[in-house]
Amino acid sequence: MRVVGEAMVTPELYRAVIKALSGRTLLMIRLVGVALIVIGVLAVMTAASTDDLVVGVGGIVIGLVLAVVLPWRSFRISLRRVAPALATPWRYEIDEDSIHVTTPIASADWPWRNLRSVTEYPEMWLLGTPIKRQSVIVIKSAFSPADQQLVAELARRKVGSG
Repeated sequence: MRVVGEAMVTPELYRAVIKALSGRTLLMIRLVGVALIVIGVLAVMTAASTDDLVVGVGGIVIGLVLAVVLPWRSFRISLRRVAPALATPWRYEIDEDSIHVTTPIASADWPWRNLRSVTEYPEMWLLGTPIKRQSVIVIKSAFSPADQQLVAELARRKVGSG
């Protein structure tokens, strides 16, 4: 069995990939930011001196940076860096032995035996590799619904769940 497909990776789809790959880390950063905002607001409301007011305003500013600016800026920088990879379709060739992915900037061949996990999302599958924080991204829209079933079944059979 051999399945071949192509898909354009849009900025929206790339955002979903980033969210899937770093969602927990970004969530923790945002939660710390929200906590600092709450502490800062409480400090401003109960300020007994100018020093307390400065600490409260500082907490609010740092909290806003962590909760809003840092996640937004990191995504914008990442999107700018990946722009060449979003210029043309990504091509997938999947068979019983390996997954071959060709993007505008690179080509990779991953034997199934080297993949550690499969996590399914609405738009994609993320296949875990032995390299920490590196995943093989397989975009579902590259395949027909029948081929998507074949790819999902093959991934479950060869790798298992993540």
